[in-house]
Amino acid sequence: MSQIEANKIKFKTVDGDPDKEDLKKCYFYPTATTGVYDLYAKVNGVDTLLASGISSGGSFSFTLDTFSWNIPDPNNSTNPLVISGSGSTATASGSWHNNDNPPPPTGSVGDDGNGESGTFQAQAGTTIDPEEEAASAANA
Repeated sequence: MSQIEANKIKFKTVDGDPDKEDLKKCYFYPTATTGVYDLYAKVNGVDTLLASGISSGGSFSFTLDTFSWNIPDPNNSTNPLVISGSGSTATASGSWHNNDNPPPPTGSVGDDGNGESGTFQAQAGTTIDPEEEAASAANA
């Protein structure tokens, strides 16, 4: 079944540690059950299911780019997962956490071992996919 582009709730603004860029490949997509979503990542033009049965106020885990991710961040109760609206007006927000423990910045004492974390805002609607835009530009 093909997906309706305008119904993809795409991660638009992602704040936090460096892995935040990985989330910009992701989007929520509504299922046949009202208020329930699946999470996909678009990599190399292929939509890959990462997690299913997601609802506002819930929590879930998935694997992306070899790291384990949690939405919302279990250490950040002030930013729960919120998905609201429907169709091309749907939005989502919340916090994220993964288990990536990058090397410590130069001059720091060391890695805290807590992984990376941040927040996100996602929005449905018709926008140009950055991956597709790059491919179009390369072929022009």
